[in-house]
Amino acid sequence: MYGNSKDSPSKNEDVKIVIKSSFTIAQSGSKSFMDDFRFIFISFYLVGIEVQETEDYASIPRSYRVCKKTTIRYAVRCCLTNFIFVIFTLKILAKAYNVTIGEEIRNQFPILIIGILKVTLYISVYRKRRHILKIMENLNQELKMCPKCNLRKEKYSLVAFFTFATLFCVVWYAIDFHFRCGRRIIHQCLVGVLLLKPFISCFIEINDFLFYFVGNIILPSFIMFYMLVCILSRIIFQHIRDNLGLVRVLEDFQKLVTLHEHTLNNLEYFDKNFSFSFFITILLTMIGIFRCGYSVAFIDDNPTLLNAYSISSMFLYMLYQLLLMIAGSITNEATNDTSNVLKNRYNKDFKSPKLEVDFSQNSLTIWKIYKLDRSLIISSFGTLLTFGILLGTLGK
Repeated sequence: MYGNSKDSPSKNEDVKIVIKSSFTIAQSGSKSFMDDFRFIFISFYLVGIEVQETEDYASIPRSYRVCKKTTIRYAVRCCLTNFIFVIFTLKILAKAYNVTIGEEIRNQFPILIIGILKVTLYISVYRKRRHILKIMENLNQELKMCPKCNLRKEKYSLVAFFTFATLFCVVWYAIDFHFRCGRRIIHQCLVGVLLLKPFISCFIEINDFLFYFVGNIILPSFIMFYMLVCILSRIIFQHIRDNLGLVRVLEDFQKLVTLHEHTLNNLEYFDKNFSFSFFITILLTMIGIFRCGYSVAFIDDNPTLLNAYSISSMFLYMLYQLLLMIAGSITNEATNDTSNVLKNRYNKDFKSPKLEVDFSQNSLTIWKIYKLDRSLIISSFGTLLTFGILLGTLGK
């Protein structure tokens, strides 16, 4: 069974199934399913997070593990990961040094906090990389019980979001590099090469560029992964609700209950491992919205191009935050609706001593602190508006 597997999510203690079902969650890979959403995992791979390497080492022969660690792919992945951690370390040290001795502490300190949050998000996803594919495999096995499900619409919507986020980041880097520091970097490189002098400032600028590149890749990648898990879970819940009216015998009802149980366990496993990453992502988006909005509203000497860049960045962060919160809140609503429908049908037609069920409701949370719901969306933007007015008034 799903709950007894070594690497599968822990079984929900509130859901008790007496009748054993033949429905099982396989532990093998699912290439066809992964191929449909390979672009998400390629973006993870670009920043050194190899989600494909999720096999249980206990089941792999030692000789194969030794050979595997000597391959070029393994060496490239290790070098890329170490290089990214070096970039993060240098970036944090440079910003901490600027905060310590710099004159504009008001501007440097928020940048330091954002840098620390991006590093924290990357590390949290990197540490949980072996759980990403496991969650996808479990969802794939559950979707096999829904033969009429078509994922084409969901795939195209995620591709459109990924394309939009990528194009925005490319345009953002081009504008930032050309108008803010591009000419200065080129000049410093030329002077450093011609005069044989060290160009440390140029190296710092290049490190900043790589740091923001990695940070702006990991952010939409995690958002797409979170949205994908929510979308697939809602498809399974919708399948259960649609087929519940066609159930006439206890065995068919048992299959739907077991499928519901496995989906709840998978969501619980998902929330346990990635609710902290969700919290960091929401914190990053809210800080980004606040900084961009404050810059446009209360700083008068900004050039027009900088205001246009700040406004577009603010809307992008708003899009990130809305997509995450809406995906989580709608998934929680689907979970509650499915549990209630199953409970009502059980009490009405299938209440039997052979089947003992406690239909508890698991929910996606923000770091186990707050349950995701629609009211949180209004509260978050209201908080940003309140603090913006407060700080703007105090600043004047």
